[in-house]
Amino acid sequence: MEEVKLGEGNKLGKVKYATREYFEMLKDAVNRDDAFKSSDFTSTWAYIFKDKITDENLPLTYIISWENGKIVNVREGKPDENVELKFIATYDTWAKIIQGKMNVMSAMMTGKYKIEGPTSKLMKYSQVLSRLTEITKALEA
Repeated sequence: MEEVKLGEGNKLGKVKYATREYFEMLKDAVNRDDAFKSSDFTSTWAYIFKDKITDENLPLTYIISWENGKIVNVREGKPDENVELKFIATYDTWAKIIQGKMNVMSAMMTGKYKIEGPTSKLMKYSQVLSRLTEITKALEA
């Protein structure tokens, strides 16, 4: 795999995870990543923090829209929005995964992390998910 190259200031120590600023920083890192630049990947995903409740009494949800290998939009949304894949976990589980303290597969096996959507899409996007995990870990480093 290619080394993840981040711009200056792109470290999680300066930005709180599960905030709009974090997802904007992720967007910037992904959009500068050479592996994604040559991709035609297009999809919309939801990241749902089931223990962070909004003023509307719903889990905090960020919707990420991808077009041709770039994240084109990041916004707060609702957990019932129509997206291809939904990634659901508590804040603590998400943080442990991006810090490398918890393996995604073991989190799924223990019910701490859930992915909703067609299994065929999950398999199709495995390389994208792998690269995205590398980028999030680089942001944490």
